[in-house]
Amino acid sequence: KQWYQRRVAITAGDLGVCSKGTKLCTSGNQCISIATMCDGTVNCDDGSDEDSDFCTEYECPPYQRKCDGNKCLPQWNLCDSEPDCEDESDEDPAFCAAYQCPGGKSKCADGMQCLPKKLFCNGGEPQCADGSDESVEKCGEKKGGGKNVIEKGKGTRIPKRVKEERVIKLTKEEKRRKLEEQEKEDKVPEPEPVVPVDP
Repeated sequence: KQWYQRRVAITAGDLGVCSKGTKLCTSGNQCISIATMCDGTVNCDDGSDEDSDFCTEYECPPYQRKCDGNKCLPQWNLCDSEPDCEDESDEDPAFCAAYQCPGGKSKCADGMQCLPKKLFCNGGEPQCADGSDESVEKCGEKKGGGKNVIEKGKGTRIPKRVKEERVIKLTKEEKRRKLEEQEKEDKVPEPEPVVPVDP
């Protein structure tokens, strides 16, 4: 295992070849991950992975998109409302409107921004530019620690804890009402005061 790591991360060995998912630097003695090719950060000791001419011709992997003509940007950074490309093509409205968010992300209501799914309806500050990730339309009324209580297509779903609280309150209310009724039934009317009659 140590030999394998050394071969992939440091040298390409005597044969000058790299393992799957890595690419040989121009020097011929170093392999780097394909995901780091033309990503704006020099990874090869000779800098060949960020050579302008090479990156202009280089075809980015399917999980990346080329921007600025010579930079490969990960899909996770596309349409996140924060430009990562100098030409801002990663946030181009026409591109983002048609773009399908990668796994783990969902689009905001305006269809222009991809946001991690865990940030939707989390009770925090809106992260979508249009605020839709925390909107009533998306999340419904929140009860029980900010949990979403609306289940799409099934109306209102009340969390178990809230249900239990309601049952307790109803039980207390019923007990109070019954106690008041019992007190009224058991209460003996006070005798009317005797008014002395003058002779």
